[in-house]
Amino acid sequence: MKSFRKLSRILFSSFALFFLPILGYGAKNLVNNTEVWLGEKVLFLPQPAKSQRYGYQNWGYIKKISSIPKAFGVKYEELAGKAGEVVDIRKDERLPYLYTTVKLDGSNALVVNKSLSGYSGSSDKRAALSDIGFIGEFGLAKEIVGVEVWSNRVAYISTTTIEPEDRDYFGKLPISNLEHCTIASVEWGFTHLAPIRFNLTCDGGKSGFWDGSMSADNVIGVFRPFPIAWHTKNPKLIYPKWAHGMWDAIKAAKIKIGMTPEMVEMSWGKPQKINQTAGSWGIHEQWIYEDQYLYFENGTLTSFQSPK
Repeated sequence: MKSFRKLSRILFSSFALFFLPILGYGAKNLVNNTEVWLGEKVLFLPQPAKSQRYGYQNWGYIKKISSIPKAFGVKYEELAGKAGEVVDIRKDERLPYLYTTVKLDGSNALVVNKSLSGYSGSSDKRAALSDIGFIGEFGLAKEIVGVEVWSNRVAYISTTTIEPEDRDYFGKLPISNLEHCTIASVEWGFTHLAPIRFNLTCDGGKSGFWDGSMSADNVIGVFRPFPIAWHTKNPKLIYPKWAHGMWDAIKAAKIKIGMTPEMVEMSWGKPQKINQTAGSWGIHEQWIYEDQYLYFENGTLTSFQSPK
């Protein structure tokens, strides 16, 4: 087993990135910061066979930096697997668009991506650079090949259900919370939302893959990066005094009266909201998970309310 210490730098920067939009290898991903991704090396991600005919729809060729393409849409075979460097980023002052220019390696070709930036209808105000993966982020992922992990509310890993080379259709192999797995290898994924494919071998002869990222820098939505979705140390060794009954509930992603806040978080994750009341009797907390309400008295789960 590889040493957990090997991951300290990776996990520290990735966790910081998840809560602070600053990428560990340089990108800042702030909508109004013109240096977002500037100077980063990127790779144009492969696409499933059924999607290749559409190509890279948000990209277009230009002849000089600061130009806007006459038309967007580049054929798949012209960009797939090619690498380049982000050389220019600019925001449209009139419309919520961000234009990101990439210079392809080994040529003077320039391609521009058009993406929404700070769109008022979105709860996430960041921009996202579609169809690419950051090469630096993939390098971090390669460093954790061979590492043992335990699922953190990952409900399933995916499996290929038809010819492996096609990779279009995937089956779901259910896994329990805290499922023990090992990262067998990594490869590029299909989307900037999950640019890295982590191939896993798990207990009981299970094998499959989980698509994700090492950070949430280029992700808009609910996708959780690797350091949030997987534990890199056996939680039972971190909390050796927790009762077997509590671990059974956590493994089944359930809650149980008598749980501490730490136990509930390991089973259900962080709540959407916490309401706290303090008085002479102690501290009362209400944790809200969508339409479910949990009630703690002085750090112990005493009751919960679920929809009928």
